[in-house]
Amino acid sequence: MEHAGASSARAANVAAHATRTPKDHEVDRAVLVASWRLRAGQLGLDREALQALVPGGRTAELAPTHELAARLLGPAGLTKHKATFSAQEVLRALAEAAPDGATVAVLERQTGYVVTDSKAVALGGDRFEQRWSTEDMLRTERQLIASAFSARSAGRAGVDEAGVSRVLRDRPGLSGEQADAVARHVSAFKYSSSSEGVPFKLSSTPTFK
Repeated sequence: MEHAGASSARAANVAAHATRTPKDHEVDRAVLVASWRLRAGQLGLDREALQALVPGGRTAELAPTHELAARLLGPAGLTKHKATFSAQEVLRALAEAAPDGATVAVLERQTGYVVTDSKAVALGGDRFEQRWSTEDMLRTERQLIASAFSARSAGRAGVDEAGVSRVLRDRPGLSGEQADAVARHVSAFKYSSSSEGVPFKLSSTPTFK
């Protein structure tokens, strides 16, 4: 300032900015956060003090994992509308069952518990996604298939393609996968004329592949 011949307050402010050491923008984030926490602690603003500033807070409450598994693997759970499910679908359902929130680590741990439960059945899958079903779902499908083949042997299982399509159209609650299973295993047979005078005879040729 003496060299420039200036002495006003504005000149002093300009000189201070001009001679100030540039800020170091290369400070490591972890070091910066640690320094903030240290300074806050020195001022009495630790975790407990900050929580005390927010009245009415509560800790997230999660249902016991075994209860969640029983619910998701039951008839009204993951297989209510689909015959199979993936780990991602389990995790999503668990997140929806935690209205107060849950960490990703907790949800992933619960997902592992669900898919390894005795009621969950691994079905394999492709290289991108493993699939599971449930004991109840597989038991129901086995009973359905056995009933269809039993009726076929007795000559009672024939339903034409139009009838199958009509029934499935009237049941919009079935997923595409379930509808395909019904068409493939239960009513996939044609009727044909008989040369022996019997009006209709059950053919062994499936309508659906």
